[in-house]
Amino acid sequence: PPDPPPRRVFRDFLRRRKTQIVGAGMLGLVAGALLGGITVSAFTDHRDVRLVPDQRSLLPPHAPRCHVIDDRAVCFEPVLPPAPTWTG
Repeated sequence: PPDPPPRRVFRDFLRRRKTQIVGAGMLGLVAGALLGGITVSAFTDHRDVRLVPDQRSLLPPHAPRCHVIDDRAVCFEPVLPPAPTWTG
């Protein structure tokens, strides 16, 4: 009888040239994203423009929260809980 076909293993797949090229490209993409993210976060000005706790406590809870981003005021409307439907 003829010899059985060779058994395929994952190691054979990793030895293929196309697999190695794709793997190296993906590894380079991940490394570049990490290095780029670290660089951007290191050189970005992290100003905290939120109100300090003393000033925040002076505002009513339903007041919009405003922040200055790139010399523009951006305000966020608060999400209020639904009004109670029961009386008593």
